Amino acid sequence: MALESPSQDELNVLNNQDELVRKREEALDFLENDGDLARIERIHRQYTAWTYKTRGFPTESANEMRPPTLLQQMLAEFLGTGIVCLFGLGVNCASIICAAYAGLFPVGALWGITVTLAVLTTASVSGAHLNPAVSWAFALFRPEHFPVWKVVPYMAAQLAGAIIGSAICYGCFSNMIVIKEDAEGIIRGKLGSQVMSSPFNSYFPNPGFVGEDTGWTMQTVSPAGAFGVEALGTGFLMFVVLCLTDARHQLRISGGTVATGVGLTVAIVVSVFAPLDQTSINPARDFGPRLVTYALGWDAISIPGPQSGMWTYLVGPFVGTTFAGLLHDAMMYGL
Repeated sequence: MALESPSQDELNVLNNQDELVRKREEALDFLENDGDLARIERIHRQYTAWTYKTRGFPTESANEMRPPTLLQQMLAEFLGTGIVCLFGLGVNCASIICAAYAGLFPVGALWGITVTLAVLTTASVSGAHLNPAVSWAFALFRPEHFPVWKVVPYMAAQLAGAIIGSAICYGCFSNMIVIKEDAEGIIRGKLGSQVMSSPFNSYFPNPGFVGEDTGWTMQTVSPAGAFGVEALGTGFLMFVVLCLTDARHQLRISGGTVATGVGLTVAIVVSVFAPLDQTSINPARDFGPRLVTYALGWDAISIPGPQSGMWTYLVGPFVGTTFAGLLHDAMMYGL
């Protein structure tokens, strides 16, 4: 419940001294003869909460705190997406470059943990979209909570976070990448070098599954197939987000558990679809690292990528979240 600002008379009574405690005591003495102690107690509580609110201090109720500014929300989206790219791509590097994990399950699980932590740390400020396709869907289907004019600032912050996060990640693993390139005779920017950039960029099919052992070739997964996988994976993620946060959902759960649900969704999507197209399901997570690897010498292997497939990772998620929003609202509210 929002507090009303004190009237000028109330402020005149309570502003005679600098310290709030002394103001309260003097105000009580001032009105003691009138016997209206309840009124001055109410005035004091209102004034204290109002003062804390205007100064940005926390009050007894979280609802009384000042709402975050757009710049604060953009910073949260920047940091959250940066966390996703720094540690999520770090998981990829540890797996592909350093052979630290066996199989996709640890990769999917660690990606889920990374996303959960990113959501937990930023949701109270920006809502933790951390994904342009999610911001698009919220503006489209929940404009009362996320107005359309915020879409571009959010997307810009997400892309900036993805660029910085992936650049830091590359800096951490750059020596190991160069050593592996030299050992395997890989020339950066040439066809085949996508194996070394695949921790950062998404390719279809997953370069780690192409070879004589599997019989897969670069044509095993088509651009249309990769587009469908990205739309399906991101759509499923958006559907879960809407279900967990919808006010009419009878199993609506706490914010912390929502973050866990989102992380579990990412984990299962990565574990299932990563062999097909490395599962970006986030245009910022895909395009930001592509810009970094392009600048580092991977050239056309990064942009537009083999089979000119970059578009599938940029367009597919928006299509997926749009259909997810339509499906969710049809289920919850009817056609």
